[in-house]
Amino acid sequence: MAHDPRLIKSEDKIEELRETVPDWIKNLERPATPCIVPAFGPLEGIRVVGTGQLVAQPFASTKLAEFGAEVIHVERPGGDVFRFTAPQLTRGPRPHGCDEAEVTKNKLSMGLDLKQARGLELLMALWKISDVWMESSMPGTLDRAGITSELALAVNPGLVIVRVSTYGQYGKAEYLGRAGYDAIAQAYGGMMNLTGDGNGLDIIRMPSALRERVPTSNFFQPGGYERNPIAGRSKVVAKLIAATNAVMDQESKLQGAKELAALFPN
Repeated sequence: MAHDPRLIKSEDKIEELRETVPDWIKNLERPATPCIVPAFGPLEGIRVVGTGQLVAQPFASTKLAEFGAEVIHVERPGGDVFRFTAPQLTRGPRPHGCDEAEVTKNKLSMGLDLKQARGLELLMALWKISDVWMESSMPGTLDRAGITSELALAVNPGLVIVRVSTYGQYGKAEYLGRAGYDAIAQAYGGMMNLTGDGNGLDIIRMPSALRERVPTSNFFQPGGYERNPIAGRSKVVAKLIAATNAVMDQESKLQGAKELAALFPN
């Protein structure tokens, strides 16, 4: 079963990169899963490695951890930005960001410098022993650092890849390279148009990065994951942070907005 050509540009590239994988990674044996965290839940036995930052991807993998997956959260050197963001938890040996506590609960964490060759090798080792790799970046950002879906599949042909970005991994070129965050996704997806009193002067942003949390937390449902038995192939998946109406045509957007507004007539 071939991969989606919009996401994997060349099957031959996977075979080419397979020759460059260090022998110690090729020979790496997968440890028992879970290796450290308690065994529980419907996702017991699934190992996930996440390299995303802030909310969208880390929150999605937190939901997997809550259902029993063993999730390894990879942070930049020095730790995630959220570790130092207010408000801070003050119990324990050092202050700790409340948002970080939320998106890293039930997880294992480690720091890697993915700009260094050794850091990339260690990420490859994590791919080798995992079932799922999740990341969040603008399309092309990781590719420029040599961290590609093709390389991940060269290391582990059965790896499921989840890439989270504001405007998806393919589509209109003028959008793909744009950065995006919660407020932008709320505006682009139409949620802000449904808030306020209708005069356009008091548009309200939904709180707590809701626009990122809802789509990503619903991405992997406990019963929605199964290992792919077909020739060891994996599924490479593009996920939109902006709601599904963000990729509909204009007429469909307006119709969806009318239907949703009818639910809240006042």
